[in-house]
Amino acid sequence: MSKVFKLNKSGVRRLLKSEEMKKMLSEKADIIVGKCGDGFESDHHTGRNRVNILIRANSVKSYYKNLKENTILKALR
Repeated sequence: MSKVFKLNKSGVRRLLKSEEMKKMLSEKADIIVGKCGDGFESDHHTGRNRVNILIRANSVKSYYKNLKENTILKALR
């Protein structure tokens, strides 16, 4: 006999939008920005479904460095 697992959707939604999740993701983003070097920054916002983290180049030099070397993508490894 198999048991049925029912996901608590409202609980998961609260978890994904919580301050704890934002703090954890911000810490991870800071580590990634540190690996990228100068010229990169992270930002966060709470969307409709979850907390979103954005890592981007904040200067023209780092923008083109990321285009040429995939700096952000490599920092995710």
